Amino acid sequence: MFDVVKYLAESGVEDAMKDVIHEILTLGRNEVPTEQAEVALCYLSVLADKNDHNALLSLGALHYTGFSDVLPQDYSKAMNYYIKAAESSELKDSWALNNLGYCYFYGRAGEVDYKKAYSCFAHSAMCGNPNAMYKLGDMYYYGNSVEKDQDCSFYWYALAKAQKSDSDPDYQGFLAASIALRLGRAFLYGEGTEVNLIAALLELRTAEVLFYKQLLIGDENSRGQLPKTQKLIKHATTMLDEEII
Repeated sequence: MFDVVKYLAESGVEDAMKDVIHEILTLGRNEVPTEQAEVALCYLSVLADKNDHNALLSLGALHYTGFSDVLPQDYSKAMNYYIKAAESSELKDSWALNNLGYCYFYGRAGEVDYKKAYSCFAHSAMCGNPNAMYKLGDMYYYGNSVEKDQDCSFYWYALAKAQKSDSDPDYQGFLAASIALRLGRAFLYGEGTEVNLIAALLELRTAEVLFYKQLLIGDENSRGQLPKTQKLIKHATTMLDEEII
C-alpha cells in the first residue's frame, strides 16, 4: 500500500504527499533518516507554496526545533511560517496561534512581548488548545502582562488537563507532564484550590514518569523539569508522612 502512495506522491498527488509526510513525521523528529527527512521537507514545501496551512504549521514546527540532520533550528523562519499558518486559517488554527505565542513569550525571534503572547494564547485556548491553556495559566501565575491570579491559573491548568492530548509523539508526553507538574504544585500549596496532598502526589508522580519517558526519547526540555518535579514530590511525601505519624 505504501509503495502505491509513494508513487502517487512522486506524481504530484497532494493527498498522497500528505500521507507520506504523516508516515515520516510519526517516526519522531529525532528518528527520521536524512533521506526521508528530505522527502518530507520537499513535499511540505510544495504544499506550503499552495498555502496549505497544515504544511505551513509543520514547517514552522520543524524550523522551531530543527529536523533530523537536514534542517537547523531557525526561530525567525519558524515564526514566519506560524504567522502564515495562522493567517491562512483565518486565525482559527489553534496550534499555529499557540506556537506563535511561544515565539512572543520567549522572544524567540526578537524581544519578549507578553501582550502579543497573551493574545495568541487566548485565541488558541478558545479553540480548545491545551498547550495554550496551560501557558495562560502560567501568565496568570507569574503576572505576565496580567495581574497575578492563582484562581485563574488553576482554572486554566485544570481545563488544559481535560482537553485532548497533542498528537505530536515528540511532544505529547512533555505537554501532559507540564500540566501535571503545575496541577501538582497547585494542590500541594493550595494555589487557586484547596490543599490536597494525595492529588498533589498523584499529579507529580505522573509528571515525573512522563519527564523520564521524554528524556529516554531525547527530549532535553524535560531535563530541567525533572529535578523541579522531584523536589515537589519530596515535599509532598514529607508532608504526608507527618500527617500519618
